[in-house]
Amino acid sequence: MPIADCDRLRLTVSQRALCMPEAPRSWDQRPDNYIWSAASPARRLYPSETGDPVLGDFADTVIKQRPLSYVGMVAEQSWWHLTWRPPLNDDADCLARVWLPPVTVGSDCVARYYTPADRLGAMPAPHFLVDNPDARRLHAYGRVVTTPGPLYAVGILVTLFAAGWRVRRRSWRSAADALLFTGAGVGLLVVSVATSLFDYRYAVPAVLLIPIGLALAVTRIVSAASTARRLDAFIGGGRAARGSTRAPGNGQDGGGRTAPVPSEVRPW
Repeated sequence: MPIADCDRLRLTVSQRALCMPEAPRSWDQRPDNYIWSAASPARRLYPSETGDPVLGDFADTVIKQRPLSYVGMVAEQSWWHLTWRPPLNDDADCLARVWLPPVTVGSDCVARYYTPADRLGAMPAPHFLVDNPDARRLHAYGRVVTTPGPLYAVGILVTLFAAGWRVRRRSWRSAADALLFTGAGVGLLVVSVATSLFDYRYAVPAVLLIPIGLALAVTRIVSAASTARRLDAFIGGGRAARGSTRAPGNGQDGGGRTAPVPSEVRPW
């Protein structure tokens, strides 16, 4: 969802030269193409890192003039990390599949060679093209054995629930631990989208952090529930003990005195 609508922005002459109204629709989810594609004016005008300040100033200008659109874009693509299958177009889906173990080298949507940035169109041909059953199995493994996005969503909800449930009866430390790990994982997802683009490789830290936060949150909930059951049983036993020390009907012991409440029968 590009937000740099140059017709609605106040830009300098040098900034307006970076506009690309005829950009392919497939670039909507691949903003990296504006940096790396030879068809991009940013690539033609500023091919090296010396142009980074100009490109950064352009990005800052767009965000400052369209902050709500920027926040909406970040929120939408951050949400994709929490879904089972994000609505990726063909170009973005190809980028996602780059990180899978390839079935055949040199085919589409597989990891490319490491080459200098000025030789992107001159990559060498692969040295071998053979049928590899092990590569097919690894590719299938990579497609199936993944951390599903809904697990992240469950981790967020359970952590928030654990932090707020029986908050007065439990130490804040276990809630803080769960919030720390889950919040760090979610924060990395959001920051990666806000500063780059939606890409599964940027979600790698969340694979570790959010499940740890989820485990800590579940531990807190189970511990709080177990404590509540023991407390209810303790209070019930105390009431039974008080009733057994009183004479029926008058609330006094056998000597006519009021039976004391055992000091140990207290809920807190």
